[in-house]
Amino acid sequence: MKKTILFLGLVFLLACGESPILEKTMELPEGVWKYDQVFDFPIEVDDTATKYRLEMALNHADDYDFQNIYTRIKTDFPNGKSATDTVSVQLSDKFGRWFGSCGSGDCSYRVVLKDSFNFIEAGKHTLHLEQYSRTGYLEGVNELSFALFQY
Repeated sequence: MKKTILFLGLVFLLACGESPILEKTMELPEGVWKYDQVFDFPIEVDDTATKYRLEMALNHADDYDFQNIYTRIKTDFPNGKSATDTVSVQLSDKFGRWFGSCGSGDCSYRVVLKDSFNFIEAGKHTLHLEQYSRTGYLEGVNELSFALFQY
């Protein structure tokens, strides 16, 4: 029984201390994410057998006007091809309660965009993240970041 508890405690500590192998942050000092501001995240891939997890974190004002943020993520592959996905990141429930940790006027929220995947080819991949909302700018978005974790 003691060994089981010790093992579970060790697993918990290791999971909490997980660090990304690559992370990049884009600060929006005026708290406005304009439609033409594209966030680029280059990833150099050597090993196509390794599994990864891609997360996006954002910091927004606690009086942000929307329940979600629509984003468009374009991926450029080493072979010159690209793929585009539209992703709605839910920030609150239908009652307006934020999913993230909030305090001092800001909320921080981390979401998994893609889990347990591997890159099909080695080389430079670049992710381009842009806001894809109905307005030309989103007020209340302070910071965005991508983080890549390796399993």
